[in-house]
Amino acid sequence: MSEDPDLAQARVLLDALAAQLVSLNRALDVAQRNGRAAEVHALTVDLRTVDRYIERLHRRFPQTQEVRP
Repeated sequence: MSEDPDLAQARVLLDALAAQLVSLNRALDVAQRNGRAAEVHALTVDLRTVDRYIERLHRRFPQTQEVRP
């Protein structure tokens, strides 16, 4: 049986969002080390936004959530 296209698309989007989180966290680390407060604030806002998108996708497609022991 093939996967629901909406679920498949959600999985692809979640992968992209996870990559975005990695990128934003790296940029945030650099900005914090360099004392760039405005950039830290902007990156923090972006991180929260991406987290919200991920949370919404998990609520809409609970089968996308990883099972954690």
